[in-house]
Amino acid sequence: DAWRWTCDSQLPVVQWTQAPASLERTPEAVFAWVSSEPAVYRCALDGAPWQPCTSPLELLGLGDGKHLVSVRAVDATGNVGPDASFGWIVDTAPPETTLIQAPGRLVGAPLAVFSLGSEPGAGFECSLDAEPFVPCTTPVVHASLQDGPHLFAARAVDEAGNVDPTPVEVTWEVDARVPDTEITSGPFEGELVGEDVPFAFATTLADATFECSLDSSPFSPCAASWMLERLPTAPHVLSVRAVSRAGVVDPSPAARGFLTDPDALATRKLRVNGPNCACGQADPTWAWWSLLGLAAMLRTRRLPRAPATSAARGR
Repeated sequence: DAWRWTCDSQLPVVQWTQAPASLERTPEAVFAWVSSEPAVYRCALDGAPWQPCTSPLELLGLGDGKHLVSVRAVDATGNVGPDASFGWIVDTAPPETTLIQAPGRLVGAPLAVFSLGSEPGAGFECSLDAEPFVPCTTPVVHASLQDGPHLFAARAVDEAGNVDPTPVEVTWEVDARVPDTEITSGPFEGELVGEDVPFAFATTLADATFECSLDSSPFSPCAASWMLERLPTAPHVLSVRAVSRAGVVDPSPAARGFLTDPDALATRKLRVNGPNCACGQADPTWAWWSLLGLAAMLRTRRLPRAPATSAARGR
């Protein structure tokens, strides 16, 4: 009798034909493979015991984190091939978007800068004024904005492709109008005035306020009607500028120079009007005596002359 047999010492080798990405945002994964020779297969997930399996292999309900699947082939003679392993990460958690920097609710410039934050490796998608989201990088700069309300929204997208379902949103208003300032009441340029000086101002923006500076002092808030009181004798310059509700300042303040000297002003009035001038003051005694003097003058002019005597005629 003769015995015949086949000696097979070649090991079957598994080659992957389908596998997930190294980072997946879904809890499912599908694997497929082929062997270098006909074989059956054993599979293991995350170090669990080996189990019979076939290609393709579908894994469901995977938790977030790292995973490792291994496959080995066993040929007809029982040769067990080397393990073919594949590792990947499942990440199904959406990222959080953080707003680090944004403009205030009312700004006076057509420029807005936004700084965003999220988990390491995340990118961002942004939308301005309800336009579709587009990829963006932080900081996000929007220039040449029109006056009026605006809406900015941003959402983070992590490395697995998960998108923040609750984007951060910012609403604000741009008002870049520049006010103009005018001095509408007060001494004229170079006028000599007393120690109390009234001023009034106007601006091209109805909702603007004013800031004043006397003799190059720092600007400070002032009313549209302003009284400068008890000024020392000296030349003075008052500057006033309008400030819009968004904080835009008139770059060319209105200014008025004048001289305060009460003594010189009183002397000038005496020279012009005389020492007995009431100078605008209501003095009833002076007015009464003036009327009496005027009446006496009129009476004297109306008295008839006496007829001339004969002696006078002879002369």
